[in-house]
Amino acid sequence: ALSAYGWPMLCYLKCCTGCFKLLKNATCCGSCRGQSNVVDDNCCLCHFAGVREISRLRAEDIVYISFKNHVFELPFCIFLDHTKKQVILSVRGSLSFRDVFTDLTADATEFQPPGFPPNSFAHRGMVIGATKIIEKLNEANLLDKICETYPEYTLTLTGHSLGGGVSILVAAILREKYPDLRVFAFATPAGLLSRE
Repeated sequence: ALSAYGWPMLCYLKCCTGCFKLLKNATCCGSCRGQSNVVDDNCCLCHFAGVREISRLRAEDIVYISFKNHVFELPFCIFLDHTKKQVILSVRGSLSFRDVFTDLTADATEFQPPGFPPNSFAHRGMVIGATKIIEKLNEANLLDKICETYPEYTLTLTGHSLGGGVSILVAAILREKYPDLRVFAFATPAGLLSRE
């Protein structure tokens, strides 16, 4: 869950050595080299380098990363964990002022994924964020392609704070298609879902 924060989290976790570890994995002019699985990173792919260092994964095991960050649009990553046979979707938590606006859009809106009781409600900002992630996943059939390539792998969603809440809502939407999926959400905000 922490690796989805990218380079700022690496520098926070390793305040003395983080910059050096970042440089080790950074790619000069990396965005010019056609890295199609990385969206909205800077020219040296610093976020990608931070994700690699925190997650300790090989570059080829980081299947997709979107660092696009707008109000209701959260960065997320898709990883492969070959040792545990998991496809991991990690949603980043609050880091920018845009994320704060998503957090503060806290009124309840109807949320009716398959299997939920009638008249279920959820945090409006997080529902919109979850919907945008589902749209991105459906745009290129990302999860379908990965799960077809690795049929014996299970889908795991994770996130911290805002990312934890959004990962729970994404999982609720995807559960019908991926019934064995699991969610590990950390420090999820209160008022995410109605009690039922």
